[in-house]
Amino acid sequence: MGKDYTSRYQEIIDAYRETPSIKKIAAQLGVSVSKVRRTLITEGLWSSKASRRIGILYDQGLSVTEISDRLNIVETGVVAYLPYSRGSYDDKDRSDEARRSVAYRNRKTSAAERQVNRNDSSMINITLSSDGVAHEDSPELCYPLSETEAMLLHLEIATEGISPEDREVLRRYGRAQGGISRDIVVPANITLHALHYAIQRAFGWQNSHLHHYRMPDNVIRGILGKSKQETTFPEWGRFCGLYFRFPSEDMNDLYWDDDYDGTISIKSWLRQKYTGSYIYGGVREHYLESQIQLAEFCKANPVLRVPPTFQEWQQHKAALDDGALTHDEVVSIDSVLIGGLERILEKPLDELLERLTAKELLLPSGVKPEPNWETDITKLSQKQQKLFEEKKDALIDYHRRIGQAMHRLEQNREQWIHSFNAIAYDYSRFVCAANAKLSPITDRLRYEYDYGDSWNIDISCKEIFRTEIGFDCPKMEGFQACAVEDAQVFSSLKVYDGQNQRVRGELRTSVATAIMNWRPVCVSADGLCVMDDVGGIPGYCEFLRDIHELPDDEAEQRKDWARSMGWTGRRVKPEQIL
Repeated sequence: MGKDYTSRYQEIIDAYRETPSIKKIAAQLGVSVSKVRRTLITEGLWSSKASRRIGILYDQGLSVTEISDRLNIVETGVVAYLPYSRGSYDDKDRSDEARRSVAYRNRKTSAAERQVNRNDSSMINITLSSDGVAHEDSPELCYPLSETEAMLLHLEIATEGISPEDREVLRRYGRAQGGISRDIVVPANITLHALHYAIQRAFGWQNSHLHHYRMPDNVIRGILGKSKQETTFPEWGRFCGLYFRFPSEDMNDLYWDDDYDGTISIKSWLRQKYTGSYIYGGVREHYLESQIQLAEFCKANPVLRVPPTFQEWQQHKAALDDGALTHDEVVSIDSVLIGGLERILEKPLDELLERLTAKELLLPSGVKPEPNWETDITKLSQKQQKLFEEKKDALIDYHRRIGQAMHRLEQNREQWIHSFNAIAYDYSRFVCAANAKLSPITDRLRYEYDYGDSWNIDISCKEIFRTEIGFDCPKMEGFQACAVEDAQVFSSLKVYDGQNQRVRGELRTSVATAIMNWRPVCVSADGLCVMDDVGGIPGYCEFLRDIHELPDDEAEQRKDWARSMGWTGRRVKPEQIL
């Protein structure tokens, strides 16, 4: 009967890594093109505009028939670009990684329960790309590519302050020669939100805790024009929605796509999140929405009672106990300092918007921002504030119309769904158009995860690569769209580094994969993966000591717990990490 399903499935994957041509693989292995394509889509190794568009609609709950009607293509054409569902494809017909995922899923009910925000799917999800444009598919592929740059990011867990003994433990047992780090190639327009999921997968976490990004203090000072300690809330507000999040408690909006339910492996779920195209599906991080939140907060809180700092409380504790001093200072909203508001809200005000992309923030290491960048940002903030005043009334009107449309939808979904979708789509285009395009200003970001364990990752950009198609289709007045296969584009893609030198070999393949498949690629890794709830770096070092130095029965208990958290203790090849 020929080769079994398992070896055939794995052969397709292995062949693609050697020859990125679906047709050649199909001919070589004697299987259909559709089977090769669907296998690669299932494993997250290949995508196209058509597969991404179909996949987005399928994830929204549309049936094959509905997708066929929406995109005006035959149903067999829809099926040809869908991944195999877990269960409809024979269990034997899976790669080793996929079969490991089955066992992994059986242990992952706790991972679903630990998710930060078990967010139910909303009734409408506007699928705009990171630039706010809805890209339509057509029978022909139009090149150049929608994203032509990739970035090589260095991600390293901060280990400052740990003892020499712990460093030796990381080296000996954690296989970390220089530190726990990953180098990944990403599309330059990857959002911080999508990058979060790549970081989770790259280091072995399971999206179980809160996180945020921030810039170095000197860059924040450059934006604000003064230190945080000297900045008032209204002064900070000029950059709310431009760089910084409004301190919202709306978890459904902050974690708008956290919908893991344990039905697939956490690794596969994370891969879906960091594979493009990159969209922002929330609401409150749009500039106009951030500014309306800011205005409403100021209106509702004309004065605030600001608690003292811990140092102030210690200095005046005796007077406070005697009742000679009040515990809080009453301050107007116009003069309250950022530090005071952070104590009131118990939340930092320098968290970065996660709809922002890597290329809007990060410079390659050693490259300085444009001269007078601080002045340019001030001018941009003034322009944006003027834009908000012009569009505020229209934004409020959209809120009213969407509210009415949602009410009608609740009464009769079938009758009003198209009307609701149209209004929601118009609203998304409206708010996306008001989001300013930024120029990079920092060579470093810090990602903070799990405020109890205090994991910190320093993010820097080692190189920016540009790409161009190695062929074109000339016509009399320039160039025309041409019908070509993704594999042809992949093989012809030319990659250049920051010095405009041609890049070849494995690195070229990694850049081409990131660009063509909208998926980060890990190119180097130092150190084993870590895990959630281990106690940060100190707790991880203690864990490594325990499993290597305790008696076997005690060490095995610790390993059993680690396995329940998804830890394997195996060194994984970099190209297989993401």
